[in-house]
Amino acid sequence: MRPSNRELIIDAAVELFATSGAESVTYDDLAAQTGLTKSGIVYHFATRQLILEAVAGRLIDGWAEAAASHAAAEPDDPPHRFAAFVAGMLEGDATPAELRLAVETIGGRRMHDEWHRIRAHWLQPDDATPAQLTAVAAALGLWVSRATGFLDFDAVQRAAIEQSIRQLAAPGD
Repeated sequence: MRPSNRELIIDAAVELFATSGAESVTYDDLAAQTGLTKSGIVYHFATRQLILEAVAGRLIDGWAEAAASHAAAEPDDPPHRFAAFVAGMLEGDATPAELRLAVETIGGRRMHDEWHRIRAHWLQPDDATPAQLTAVAAALGLWVSRATGFLDFDAVQRAAIEQSIRQLAAPGD
């Protein structure tokens, strides 16, 4: 099944964002990348900000889906959701584009509600232990490191670090 034009535009925006940052996500560049007309892109996204929000929404949804995959077999309570979110963050490789998206949208007013929604459901820091808070900070740091390549861990080191983070995030049951 062929993707919708909306998904095609978001895919192209992600690719442009990855190569050159938010400035590169223009209607002209999206039209060239997708083969759609500028008016076809405007039909789906009236403003450039809406395009960036859709791209950030994909990142947020990906984090929520990864967490949900770890939460499926566990009780639905704050400590288990917290551990599931951390486990989801440890999966896969972060890209520089994802890091840019997070940095450019987490503090923004327009995307604040989306980021707050994921934090409120999965993390609930008021109910977390210091070890769990340390785990999420470490998982975020490892995510940033994977996106930037700043710390070049081999597979054994990364597995050991991830295991330590999972132990910190584990509910106390």
